Amino acid sequence: MLKVVLAALGFTAVFAMDLARAAEFGPLPASAEAATRSWTGCYVGPELGGIITGGTSGAGGGLAATIGGLAGCNYHSGHAVFGAEGEIMWSNLSGSNDTASAGLFPTSSFATTQNRWNGDIAARIGYLFRYDILSYLKIGAAFGDYKFTTTTTTFPFPETLTSGGLWMAGLLLGGGAELMLTPHWFARGEFDVVLFSPKDATLTCTPTVFCTSGATLSTQAEAQFHAKIGVTYRFM
Repeated sequence: MLKVVLAALGFTAVFAMDLARAAEFGPLPASAEAATRSWTGCYVGPELGGIITGGTSGAGGGLAATIGGLAGCNYHSGHAVFGAEGEIMWSNLSGSNDTASAGLFPTSSFATTQNRWNGDIAARIGYLFRYDILSYLKIGAAFGDYKFTTTTTTFPFPETLTSGGLWMAGLLLGGGAELMLTPHWFARGEFDVVLFSPKDATLTCTPTVFCTSGATLSTQAEAQFHAKIGVTYRFM
């Protein structure tokens, strides 16, 4: 926690120094002013938000929080801004299912699905309504890390654990708006739709005396809706 607080204080201090420099210089000549208003350059920064999903792959319908970062580069020409960027996000998206059956050998099982990491690589194209406000669209490839576990108990035998994981790939479509706060600092808000394609996961089971590995879990198509806000620092 202390490291997070120190990082936040350092982040705030650098931002404040940049604001002070912008105010100190005062009015700029036309050529210098145009240079400071350019969006060309590479950037990096943190972002946070949330995911809404129907949970078709078992990751639980509903809302989950996300936190991560992004990096990319822009090229500014007239009112147009072209670029490419990558993102990596951690989430607490998970779902579970509890089942039980009676009979000669009563059985109960508890299955969980977790989607802890998501990432994407995308191209952006934007339009500047004025020098400091950019509206943009993006398209790219998305990736999601899924983990599956099932704990099964059949009386009077020992408990078994079946587990597996996979990276799902899909299409990302999104858009957002970005505001130039200073020549170096930018704030953004974005909404994306991620469409993951179905994929099979191979499962392992322990202890092997009471279960068999090699079973296949077939996931279904997954649609996720991501809302994000972030701050980036552009390198001149």
